[in-house]
Amino acid sequence: MPTFSRAFGLRKTQPELDFVDVSLHRDNPVFVDPFAIAQERDRWSQDAATTVGVFFQQVVDDIRGGQEDRARQLLLNLREPNETRLGFSRGRPKGAGIGQGQAEELFAALRDSGAVRTGFITALEESELMIDGISHDKISDLTTNVIRGHLVAYTQQQCELHGIAVQSEIAARWTFRLDRFTGHVAQLVKTKDEDTAWEDMEVLRLPHVACPTRARFQVFTSGLAARHTFLIDTDTGRTWLIVSANRKHADGTEYEVSVWQPFSE
Repeated sequence: MPTFSRAFGLRKTQPELDFVDVSLHRDNPVFVDPFAIAQERDRWSQDAATTVGVFFQQVVDDIRGGQEDRARQLLLNLREPNETRLGFSRGRPKGAGIGQGQAEELFAALRDSGAVRTGFITALEESELMIDGISHDKISDLTTNVIRGHLVAYTQQQCELHGIAVQSEIAARWTFRLDRFTGHVAQLVKTKDEDTAWEDMEVLRLPHVACPTRARFQVFTSGLAARHTFLIDTDTGRTWLIVSANRKHADGTEYEVSVWQPFSE
């Protein structure tokens, strides 16, 4: 079975690599541990741990605020992340993830938990104690879904470090830069000369933050080809969904853009 390093001719052993040198054609019995990530002090780990906390805190806040349908929708987006090649599957990677039934059980467990009573969830791994069938493999898949954006950025960084060309149109289309203080979002786009550049995105009905003093916005991406992508205002709980919209050039011809539209409340 070829590993990542062999497939791309890196000629390096595992101790020489910063990432897990996974086999490309089967799952590897390695898991993403949110508790271990939170214990690390480097910037990447702390940012990823914050994203996990913000996402599940949003679910708790939605439940406390009576927005149960939105909380359910967020949990239903936590599907099987096959691209990491991590987990227990034999043969073709399948991922563990959670189905609709377990998503409902996770919702019910959170709804009845101390997190909702106190308004604060301390760690994702607490859910392992609440629901039969949700253990470290599924906690790993849940975490992977939530921090997918961080993993994509890390993968791009490692590919650049090792001289591996990143050719995925999807990766370029769904890479965002977020100002967490104001909610302004830029999207990585391809230019006419085949280069890349950051392009500001339209966020409909984004509140004006006159003198931002702390980070309050978060982007969450989940699903194949980033099918479900949300912008969340953690102060108010307001959520935006990325959608396609048509705009017109000066000559009247139409073109398609991605915009952030308020999620139905």
